[in-house]
Amino acid sequence: LHPQPMPALVPFRCLVPIEAIALITGHEGATVRQISLQSGGAEINVSGDGDTPPSLSDRIVTIRGDVRQKEAACRMIIERLYEAQEVAVDEHGIFVVLVPSASAAFLLGHEGSTLKGVIDETGAEVVVEPEVIAGTQDQPLRIVGGLGATVAAAAQLIALLQAFADQSNGS
Repeated sequence: LHPQPMPALVPFRCLVPIEAIALITGHEGATVRQISLQSGGAEINVSGDGDTPPSLSDRIVTIRGDVRQKEAACRMIIERLYEAQEVAVDEHGIFVVLVPSASAAFLLGHEGSTLKGVIDETGAEVVVEPEVIAGTQDQPLRIVGGLGATVAAAAQLIALLQAFADQSNGS
C-alpha cells in the first residue's frame, strides 16, 4: 500500500482596485493579519508595484490555505470590497477573480453547464472575460451579485479550481 501524495492546494486570486487596497491591508498590514487570523490561518499576499502586471491598475490578492481558510478569507475581502464600492445590503457589487486561462474551459463546463450551475445555485452573475490579462496567463471572471450570492459563487469557484488542479495532477 503506497500513501497517496497530498493534492497541492491551489491559491485563490482576485483583483482589488488600488483605491480599495487599504481596506484589505490596513495600517502596516494590520487588516490583512486580522483576516488571516480570523480565517483560521489563510496566507494572504497583495501584489506590489514590482509584481503587478503593467496592464493592471488593480492589485492582485492571493489567498493560500485549505478550502475553509480560503473561503473565510475571501468572504472578509468581499465584505471590505463591497464596503469600498458602497454597496448597500440589497444591491449588487462586482468581484473579479483571476483563474489560470488553462482552467477556463473546465470552469465553463460542456456548453457552459458548470458555470450555469454556479449561477443557478448562487443567484450571482458570473462572466468569464474573453481576454487574458496582457503579459499573464490569467483570465478574469467577473462575479456580480449581492454579498451572499457573490461569496457563494466565489466559494464554488474555489472548489472548482481545486478540482481542476486535482484532475490535472492525476489525484
